[in-house]
Amino acid sequence: MSTHPPESEAQIASDGGEQQQTSPILRLSDDILAEIFRAIVAAARPAHLRALCALSAVCMDWRRVAHGTPLLWREIYIRGLRSIQRFADRLKLHLRHAGNVALVLDVNIAVQLPWVPRAQFTSDILDRLLRQAKRWKRATLVLDPGHIAHIVQSFATFPALERLSLTVVGQNACPPPGIPLYSSRALRHVHLRFETVLGDAITGIPWRQLQTVKLSSARPDDINTILGLLPADAHLWLDACTMTGTIATQTNIAGLFLDNCHSSLVASILQFVVAPGLKRFVVRGSQPDHIPAFLARSACALRHLGIQLSPWSPLARTTAFLAGDSARGVTSFEVFNAGKELLAILRALGDDAGVLPMLRTLRIPVGPKPMTAEMEVALEGVCEGRRGTLCVLEQVLSTKEVRPRIVQYNPSPAPPPKFDLGRMRALVGEWGA
Repeated sequence: MSTHPPESEAQIASDGGEQQQTSPILRLSDDILAEIFRAIVAAARPAHLRALCALSAVCMDWRRVAHGTPLLWREIYIRGLRSIQRFADRLKLHLRHAGNVALVLDVNIAVQLPWVPRAQFTSDILDRLLRQAKRWKRATLVLDPGHIAHIVQSFATFPALERLSLTVVGQNACPPPGIPLYSSRALRHVHLRFETVLGDAITGIPWRQLQTVKLSSARPDDINTILGLLPADAHLWLDACTMTGTIATQTNIAGLFLDNCHSSLVASILQFVVAPGLKRFVVRGSQPDHIPAFLARSACALRHLGIQLSPWSPLARTTAFLAGDSARGVTSFEVFNAGKELLAILRALGDDAGVLPMLRTLRIPVGPKPMTAEMEVALEGVCEGRRGTLCVLEQVLSTKEVRPRIVQYNPSPAPPPKFDLGRMRALVGEWGA
């Protein structure tokens, strides 16, 4: 057999004559073997197709189980293609064994191959995927404006689509058209990243049915429009929105997350946006002075608060804000700081019960470096002073690995009563009488 794992059905077939009939390890049931294969495939992403082909080449039993488990083949990952024929072979292999299960796509075809004309590139790759559009369940797409126009012209529908992440790379003289997604009744989560104005792309999305929306590098005008279209229970993430502008509107969203946006844009949102139903509010990378006024004006039902303390912001002002009426109902608090700012807020929470009086969960994402001894003592003070508060430390080791450590105050049990020999003798005497 070949020493390298096969990457196509043809290679597997060519090795079939040399395969042994039974498993080289202890014979396992098909269900158990399928679960093991799922774990191997999940750990091998994004090279899960190579892992599947390697498993199929071990023996006839493994090949039968791998080819007979459609869920193993439903994830289609396309990056750095060297030829269209190779993509066609991969897609054919996936569709042959995936049966009728819903498909999960992770496709980046925005980079034009220098030896393939644009028209051929679009028709031979995108069209093959669009033929399976009714089976798309989750799709992560990196395209260019020409691909968007091609999707619109194909009249494809996506009735099973639940989650869409769309990145449009490259500038275009005309804004891209809107992908008609109104037939996608199951769509609940959308992430958009456009290097140009959204324009008509906004009109094709069923905003009223969405639960979570993430906008990366969005322009203020587009943010204004989308804020007015989201339903009452939606959550909006604004990520790396670095363009300045004014955002002033009233919205009914339940969650607002501002991550590394321009300080003037954040200040505009906090000064002019009214969100009376806000329950979750998180701001990172910027600490303007308008947060207390924004929460006092908007958030009567705030339950989750996450902030990144500024090293230039006086602690007394931050403590007064956390002890105010606008944060009185907060039950979950998240701090994105380290160092002296984190130590100061931990000491404030431990010393003053009036700071976030309803707090039940304190979440602290920390880096690879462990907390100092002073921070550990301050954290124990918070847990001990607020009995019932759950402190969660999330140690972020990498983008994929997060190890939570839970710290909770557990009072030591009361010591057992001391043995009283005199009392025991008195009781024995009474019983004897």
